[in-house]
Amino acid sequence: MVYPLIIRGKGSGFMRTVVFGDSVAKGIVTVKGKIETIKDNAVKLVSNYFGQEIDNISLYGQTLKRIYDKKIVDKYLDSMNQSEQVYAVFSLGGNDSDYDWKKVSENPYIAHDPKTPLEDFERMLIEMIEKLTNRGVTVVLTTIIPLDSQSYFDNVISKMGDPEKMMIFLENDVENISRHQEMYSQAILRCAMKTGCTVLDIRKKMSFLEDANAYMCTDGVHPNEKGYHYLAESTIQEINQYDLLNKWKKLPTTINTATI
Repeated sequence: MVYPLIIRGKGSGFMRTVVFGDSVAKGIVTVKGKIETIKDNAVKLVSNYFGQEIDNISLYGQTLKRIYDKKIVDKYLDSMNQSEQVYAVFSLGGNDSDYDWKKVSENPYIAHDPKTPLEDFERMLIEMIEKLTNRGVTVVLTTIIPLDSQSYFDNVISKMGDPEKMMIFLENDVENISRHQEMYSQAILRCAMKTGCTVLDIRKKMSFLEDANAYMCTDGVHPNEKGYHYLAESTIQEINQYDLLNKWKKLPTTINTATI
């Protein structure tokens, strides 16, 4: 479902921003195994900082493939007013790269496709980017935040089946989980290069953290409150470096997250 929100910027005309995202863009946290939505998620913090309303239609478990199959981009384009300046942000890929771990556990000796095969992920993303840019929409991509393989395996994956069998599939190297996810983040960078659209490399920003686990929930996938503030700060700094996003820019680029 798409519920576009018109952003009334300063001066003449309208500006409209929509985020097609997954649970990280939605602001999901896990607390003692329960899924909750944090009030001050990164999208809201960025929105508050720039004084711009953002239509965040992100969903828990959202994949690029689902957006493609459900023709959500087409429906969004049908809702557009030609007089609007539109930004469309794709913040997806983590769920696409994931596996059906129950099936993996049932037979770890065969190849298993992720939820969206890498080639399909790249093809669909480029197709949707071109569809939007052909209508004058400015497309912005974000890379995938890094996950903690061991935490994700211990607290999530292992509960879906036999951990020993899953490790066979992983060739007895749990870090193959994060390596596989990184392939999708690299695909996003390739798509940005091929289409010439802007990319906010938040993965690179978060990879600088010395104690990354302090910014993550125990599931190893979702940021905690501290992590969402850091993610917002990183996004703001990325936005401010692009002239293409001059409607969003607000200097200085040194952000005190305590004031966001």
